[in-house]
Amino acid sequence: MWIGLGTAGGGFLATPDCYFHYSPIDAAVGTFDDDGTVDVAFTNAFDQLHLFLGDGAGGFVDRD
Repeated sequence: MWIGLGTAGGGFLATPDCYFHYSPIDAAVGTFDDDGTVDVAFTNAFDQLHLFLGDGAGGFVDRD
């Protein structure tokens, strides 16, 4: 899974590498820890839930 940060002109910025364990099946985006940054959660084929908290600079911290 790749996450691209959008620009005002409709394009995307270069993104840092994010490794998502196994192949994601379902994903959800929100502010799960209520800090105002975008977080990503997903499940994989092994029924595991993975949570990546946004760092506020376009990257994510693996909370597994």
